[in-house]
Amino acid sequence: MSQDAVPADPLPLPVGRRLGRGVEAAADGLCRGVEILLAAGIVAGVALNCANVLGRYVFGYAIVGADEILVYGMIAVIFLGAVPVTWRDAHLRLDVLIDGLPPRLAAAARRGAHLAIMLLCAVVGWASAAMAAEMAHFGQRSLAAGLPMVLPHGAVATGLWLAAAMAGLRALGLRPAPRADEEARP
Repeated sequence: MSQDAVPADPLPLPVGRRLGRGVEAAADGLCRGVEILLAAGIVAGVALNCANVLGRYVFGYAIVGADEILVYGMIAVIFLGAVPVTWRDAHLRLDVLIDGLPPRLAAAARRGAHLAIMLLCAVVGWASAAMAAEMAHFGQRSLAAGLPMVLPHGAVATGLWLAAAMAGLRALGLRPAPRADEEARP
């Protein structure tokens, strides 16, 4: 049984429902915006890769730095993609032990997991932000494309901090709105 199958949260927290609904809607909107940004980035990456392959094998000319840009783009996609994954609680995991617990204990265990994710993402996000600041301070650029290295490092920090925020909201008992494209879960 997945967490979404639990009809009501057995451990209600003192978050006002009206405020909670507004925060949930804001988190849903942020995640939707991140998904649109990521989709556009992936499409741009595919277009760049196709142009580079076409240029290399048809015209004998490769786009300098294309591979580097694609690698940094994929890093950004991974870390920014953690934001909607965390909000929707869609991480890969084994729920065998938690699902076997009584509902109140299972809800507490899930909250504990969200708090652990929040703490981990916040700490690593802080370290990533410090690295991004160093890259900005020294004006570090990538070797082939000349891409400012603050961009990929900043994407990592941003993704981790936003994922920490989403995990914190989940720990408070807030949940995303059901999506029309999701299958009904048992």
